[in-house]
Amino acid sequence: MFRRNVESLPADAPFTPDLKQLGYFFNDNGDLRMVRDPSRGFYYRINKVQRWNEVNAEAMHCCLRGELKSRFHQAGAGELYLPQLTTSRPPTREPSVPILIHAPEVLRAKKRVLVVINESMQDLGVWSWRFTDYDHGLLHGTASGLIQDLGNRKVQSGTADPNGNAETPGLVVCNLGQLLYTYKWDGAVTPRSWDRMPRKSAVHPAATAVPNHNYIPGNRTPEEHLRFVFEKVLLNTEFVSKDADIYVVGLGTGGDELVHLLDREWSTYSSRIAAIAFSAASLQPSWFTDDGFKTFATERARSWSASDAPKGSCIGKPSDPTKHQASATISEASSNMDGSDQIWGFGDDHNTFKQPTWCLEFSCGVECNGEDVFPHIYPDVMKWLFDEVAKSPQTYKNPEFEVYIPIEETEIETGRLDDAVVMPTEQDITNVLGPKGVNDGEEVKPSAGSHEVEFMRRSRPEDVLPADPKAAVEEVADKLKVQGVIDDETEKMT
Repeated sequence: MFRRNVESLPADAPFTPDLKQLGYFFNDNGDLRMVRDPSRGFYYRINKVQRWNEVNAEAMHCCLRGELKSRFHQAGAGELYLPQLTTSRPPTREPSVPILIHAPEVLRAKKRVLVVINESMQDLGVWSWRFTDYDHGLLHGTASGLIQDLGNRKVQSGTADPNGNAETPGLVVCNLGQLLYTYKWDGAVTPRSWDRMPRKSAVHPAATAVPNHNYIPGNRTPEEHLRFVFEKVLLNTEFVSKDADIYVVGLGTGGDELVHLLDREWSTYSSRIAAIAFSAASLQPSWFTDDGFKTFATERARSWSASDAPKGSCIGKPSDPTKHQASATISEASSNMDGSDQIWGFGDDHNTFKQPTWCLEFSCGVECNGEDVFPHIYPDVMKWLFDEVAKSPQTYKNPEFEVYIPIEETEIETGRLDDAVVMPTEQDITNVLGPKGVNDGEEVKPSAGSHEVEFMRRSRPEDVLPADPKAAVEEVADKLKVQGVIDDETEKMT
């Protein structure tokens, strides 16, 4: 039997977490750009071997994490390490996971606290790594833009705070992604980062995560982490005032975990939560079982999804999922748009309808990946939460919205008609006119193309169908009767 030493095996992809060596820099706008082509952001596919692409991306993310941490600190937000509940980094080799919050003494003074529950595959404070490639991507694709928005947003209240701390909302960002602890890097990482860590060789597998060794106590799963944050941070008066209103935003799978938690423990949190916003969350109707939570979701929750409908337009309304079937046609829904018995919203082909839900759904204005939805709409979400709901959080109810219905215009060769006109097919024309076209008694010789094309060329739609389509059809029918094409008695095609 032959055996190869590790030194003789092909080397793993190079891991160089240095911005200059990777060939990138930050421009004057704070965007990541390539040195050799400043108009481009991060380029992922540098090699045909996928492992090289993944390791190179992880090296870049290591650089960006350090940059983002610095920007968060400058904006007034820092880490709180769990389960230790300390703002300073725990001793070396002690498993912990950080969340992002305002300084505890500042957060305690806030009368309104925003809680963002990130996706279970993203890093702390990052909504979408993909979005960071765009202009101002590091601002809008991460918590940087959100922190700035909250700092500029003041809500009128009955009492004045000389420091202004109570007027601007506080921030808590959960960390459902980085729940694996690596002793090699002495920090919490996502499952994706775990797989991208350097290996002994190109043929060695990824390291195996040992439950009692690499998982963080009290935060082993996204569900455990979310419950820990709610119980030990949000309901802890050392961090959040007992009189503060809590506004929650769930992103993707983070929104799903939020629904599971609140549906099971709604009686515990119902008096504290003022409103909920979802971004690209699944929101299965079967997840809502608590009647109080259902009512709250209908009245004080909204969801945003990827859609090419106009940005901010309503694309779905709450309805009772026990009263309707699995699907419906557009005509069926249009006839019942006022009643709550019908399924709402459009499917991808605009012919079938989505499943029902318990809250309003709005469009982000563009078809995109789910993780890119929140960077597009977070200013709108903040405006709804703190300009509308925050004025009277205990009595607020969503107003009525009309569901946006896309209208597909019928385009024809010579222009557009107000009413949809079904143009005749080649077979239809052949059945009516025979082998030769008829136009006011004039024979039209068939061309090398179809009869339909020749007929349309000699009888243009604006000539055949003027202002009144119905009258035009009757006129054409009379002409065909004269020519013997239509029988007067039966008025059927001969």
